[in-house]
Amino acid sequence: MSMGSISSDLLNLIAVAVLIGIGTAYLLYHGAHVKKEVQVNLPPPSLKKDASFETTPATSLDIKNKIEKIPLKSDNPELVKKQIERLVHEEAQTLLKDVRQEFAVKEQLIIQEKNKEVDSMRKEFQEVRKRYEQINKSFKRAVTEKKQTEAVVRGMAEGLVVVNGKGQVLLMNDTAEKMLGVAKEKKIGKNITEDIPDELLISLARDSGDQSEEKVIEFVTKNDNVKKVLRSSSAVIQNEEGQTVGMLNILTDVTKQRELDEMKKNFVANVTHELRTPIVAMQKATAILTNNSAGQLTDTQTNFMNIVSRNLSQLSRLVEDLLDVAKIDSGKMKLKLIPTRIDRVLQDACDMLDTWAKSKNLEIVRNIDKNFPEILIDADKITQVLNNLISNAIKFTPSGGKLTVATSWDQDPNFVRISVVDTGVGIAKDDLPKLFRRFEQFGDQQGIVGTGLGLSISKEIIERHGGRIWAESLDRKGSTFSFTLSLKPRAVSAELGS
Repeated sequence: MSMGSISSDLLNLIAVAVLIGIGTAYLLYHGAHVKKEVQVNLPPPSLKKDASFETTPATSLDIKNKIEKIPLKSDNPELVKKQIERLVHEEAQTLLKDVRQEFAVKEQLIIQEKNKEVDSMRKEFQEVRKRYEQINKSFKRAVTEKKQTEAVVRGMAEGLVVVNGKGQVLLMNDTAEKMLGVAKEKKIGKNITEDIPDELLISLARDSGDQSEEKVIEFVTKNDNVKKVLRSSSAVIQNEEGQTVGMLNILTDVTKQRELDEMKKNFVANVTHELRTPIVAMQKATAILTNNSAGQLTDTQTNFMNIVSRNLSQLSRLVEDLLDVAKIDSGKMKLKLIPTRIDRVLQDACDMLDTWAKSKNLEIVRNIDKNFPEILIDADKITQVLNNLISNAIKFTPSGGKLTVATSWDQDPNFVRISVVDTGVGIAKDDLPKLFRRFEQFGDQQGIVGTGLGLSISKEIIERHGGRIWAESLDRKGSTFSFTLSLKPRAVSAELGS
């Protein structure tokens, strides 16, 4: 065998060994990579038997350069073989070391990435845990508040009924169950009008102009045939968008209260009616004595009789006011509506009180338009209102003051406005809202007293005529009382309180 043939075989053997070593390193690296799930783009070497140094990777070229430096023409082929094996082994170890280092770096990166993911998951878990704890606290608080609300609803003295937009009962407490005479278990989820005796609660589910107004429901129970009176107060339930989704109704049993009110009204009406006769008798007797029809009186006797006469007049006004209130409450005060010239009613009222005004050195100015058309009114009742307003102006205006009775058109052309303006002591701002309440008086500081019913009765009369009444005043700067009357009354009731 020639030396050239040996060199060629040896070179082929070396190339195959190098390729096998590189392939073994790749397989070791790839096995470690698969085990750790690391993606590394390392192309495998070609293992073809006819691979030459010209087609090997860059690493094989380095090994080729090192092998060429080994003297192949040697008398000891075994030594050459061992040198080549050692060289291949060293290069394989170097390559394996590089691969291990690269793997260690990638492993550290993966561990860091996983640690970041674990930290992120831990933070998310802590956030979820906090939210859960907050929701759990809110839930427990809601359960506690629900139990408290249920206890309050059960213990309410008033009946409570809640219906949705369709009129179906959502909630009913024990008191409402007793008042209505129905089992709440049978009413929940059903329409409010179903199985209700005499349909006494139809108004709770229907729409009305003012849902917050109080309604009185009267019915006779079927079991004991007793008349019951319930007062219903309604409130609309709205969602966040302002849409009506239901209604809350509070029921109060006012049967006993109504009975007591009726007894009180009957008592006041009877007592005032009985007082009327002796008062009239005393007034007539006093008149006979003061005009000397029963004989001449001394000056002292005349003064005492004048005191008696004034007090009898005040007592008579009180009785008349109480009778008017009783009639209003019972609905028995009727309005006799006839076409009337309002300017004549005003002139008569001023003439009637002019003497009293002059006795206090007061002037009544009349700014009355005579061109107003006739109005459908009860002239006596409107005169009663005017007498009350002008009398109050005279009482609370100091000597030398002035009163003005005026007419004008209201902002609404269908109404005429009547005003009584004085230059008196005025009314405090805090007292204005109380003016038209019953038994309210604001003249005690001047030693002026009254029944406290005049303005209340006037308000009832004007409102039943379809108008309105109000007051404007500044303390110590006079007052203005105004009311309106409709030129075209639409639905004037013929009876007050009806």
